[in-house]
Amino acid sequence: MFSLRYKFSLVMLVLLSLTVGSILLLLKYSLKPHLLEHLQHGLRHAAKWQAQQQQARLLSLQQTVQALQGSPVLHQLLTQLSTPTPQQPAPLDSFTQQYPHLPKLLLYDAQSQLRAASSAAQPLLDSLAQQPPLFSVQPPKQLSTAWLHMPQRSLYLLSAPLFAKQQYLGYLVVLEEENRHTLETLKANTGFEVLLFNQNKIQIDSGWLAEKTAAGWRTELHQQLSVAFATNSESPGDGSVQLGAEPWFYAFSQVQAGSPYYVFLSPTKPHLSLIAHLEFKLLLMSGALLLLGLLIAQPLFRHIRRSVHGLQAATEQIEKENYQYRTEIYSNDEFASLGRAFNRVMHTLGERQQLHTMMETLVSKELAEAMLKQNLHAAGEERHATVLFSGIRDFSHLVSSTEGPELLALLNNYFTRMDFCVSAHNGFIDKYFGDNLLALFGLNNPEQSSALLAIRAARKMQEALLLFNLEIGKMRGHTWKIGIGINTGRLVAGNVGAENRRHYSVIGNPIRQASNLEKLCKKYGTALLISQSTFESLQKDSAARDLLLACRELDWVQLGRHTEQLKIYQVLSRSQYEVVQKTDFLERFQTARGYLQEHNFRLALQALQNLHEDWTEDVPTRLLLNRCRRYVQDSNSYALENPQGAYVLTASA
Repeated sequence: MFSLRYKFSLVMLVLLSLTVGSILLLLKYSLKPHLLEHLQHGLRHAAKWQAQQQQARLLSLQQTVQALQGSPVLHQLLTQLSTPTPQQPAPLDSFTQQYPHLPKLLLYDAQSQLRAASSAAQPLLDSLAQQPPLFSVQPPKQLSTAWLHMPQRSLYLLSAPLFAKQQYLGYLVVLEEENRHTLETLKANTGFEVLLFNQNKIQIDSGWLAEKTAAGWRTELHQQLSVAFATNSESPGDGSVQLGAEPWFYAFSQVQAGSPYYVFLSPTKPHLSLIAHLEFKLLLMSGALLLLGLLIAQPLFRHIRRSVHGLQAATEQIEKENYQYRTEIYSNDEFASLGRAFNRVMHTLGERQQLHTMMETLVSKELAEAMLKQNLHAAGEERHATVLFSGIRDFSHLVSSTEGPELLALLNNYFTRMDFCVSAHNGFIDKYFGDNLLALFGLNNPEQSSALLAIRAARKMQEALLLFNLEIGKMRGHTWKIGIGINTGRLVAGNVGAENRRHYSVIGNPIRQASNLEKLCKKYGTALLISQSTFESLQKDSAARDLLLACRELDWVQLGRHTEQLKIYQVLSRSQYEVVQKTDFLERFQTARGYLQEHNFRLALQALQNLHEDWTEDVPTRLLLNRCRRYVQDSNSYALENPQGAYVLTASA
């Protein structure tokens, strides 16, 4: 697992990486497209500027030539040269000196024979001689233009007819040449490579393609430009081509129809080198900043690690319930505030632990936890709960036959086992007195079925008693036996006692009834009796369906002079239920009780005798059988013993 130092370092690295990555993405997806767009815009601007400059120059030539059409000097010169065709054209340098912006001039007669040429035009005469006659059909009668395309140059021809007194004398031709030198000048002015593209081929370039011929760039460029022209021959516009492994941007311009296309090109790599340089510098700077940040953050890492380790130690002490531990405070920052908060929590938990320990000595652990959680109110409140009352049979005999310390040790051992059974079913023992214990169910958790939990706990108590007798319970041939009475009803729970000494307990009639049921266990020879309210609670609980099968209604009794009547139910043990379920004993027992209540004593006597023969150890059957025999002998005795329908139990009964 990473230490805190490396986790902080990792966080810093992630944050710095995100920052650098964001800047790199910004350079790549924002600045890079912007630079490329700026490059394309520059190419378009250069193409537009060149077209405007050439249009202005050609317009100036046209205006000058129109002015020269009426020049008497040209008329006189052409008249003088109307002799038979000379071997060489006469020079026009004296004339061009007056018009320095017209260096290349040709003068033709009416038969389209060259009569004169300027010195600047002399080198072009051989190339022109190889071209077809310009006006082989009819000489120009008005101002006209034309383009001649030759290897490594293109010529712009401006022809103007010359008339003298409406007589056609000939025509003047002004030449404007486009060659590598002019393209190199244009490259110097714009900063872009330039070429002339005419008739679907590259005619002239500014010198850069000559260096790339070996790499096949001229062929690649020719093919890609041809595709661009074929796609949109009227206005190729701009775009990009791939030369080698590098993309180039281009833009076209054309002065007029028939003129060659000027193509301005520029590689993208030099313009993107700035971004690559920035990316490299940024990566170097980010690495340096990360290293510097780690060095600067070392003291912070040590402080944070020490503070966090202190808090971690405090949490470990809380898990060990060592609430006396206090974390050390190293600074006065947020970690110090957190440390002081931990110490306050430890102090509070220590006080609660002391209170909890003290309460557990006065009440049960479960009750103490419920009171600390404020589920129970010490001031008193009414609750619906189930009471379990248990007592040891013949305890007076144990007292008289056992030494005091030994009996006390056995009794504590017994109560410990019983407490475990009660606690395992979410109950708690309210008090011990003598050989009796009072346990409560559902007081601190009313959502659970308190009746079902109490009966399950009672059965566990019976099983625990068997183990107790097997291990240490047999003393002088005496086996411990207990009776358990369970009743469900409304109780008042709260602190009971003097002002200076109180005990959390419960009061109410259900406790007395549970105590009476425990006493009746001995009378009926049973180990577990429940009241009608507890039995009805079981009927409402779907989880108690199997348990209801092991219950039987024993009797309807009235205790002595009390007017209160009780229906008592026996919960058979598992071993008892396995015996009686084979013979339908419980159903036959209820049938016999029905005969008895209907005053059909003879049928009741016969049924009870049959039941007694099937299960001679069953005390309730024997008790009812004895009653029935008395009623058969004297039917009036039934009314005396059951004045209000319930059997009156007296001390002698």
